[in-house]
Amino acid sequence: MRLAKAQRGFLQSLKVMNTAGVYPNVLQVVSTIEGSLSYGQTVYRYKVYNQLVTLGLVRDSGSGRMHELEITTDGLRALEG
Repeated sequence: MRLAKAQRGFLQSLKVMNTAGVYPNVLQVVSTIEGSLSYGQTVYRYKVYNQLVTLGLVRDSGSGRMHELEITTDGLRALEG
């Protein structure tokens, strides 16, 4: 699977955080990649997150407004490819 640059960056950052035992929300993942973002950039990162969930590369184990993101086995494979 071919990933866009933003998708690959999101997955790589999430992988590092999950390896450390952290299951972050979307903003925590994005802030490790980019730092401070404008509103438009933040909205774009949420779209990237939604794409990755739809593709089955990221699992959201949280409930309601709480997010606990975890990279899936398919997500790990996508990073390798």
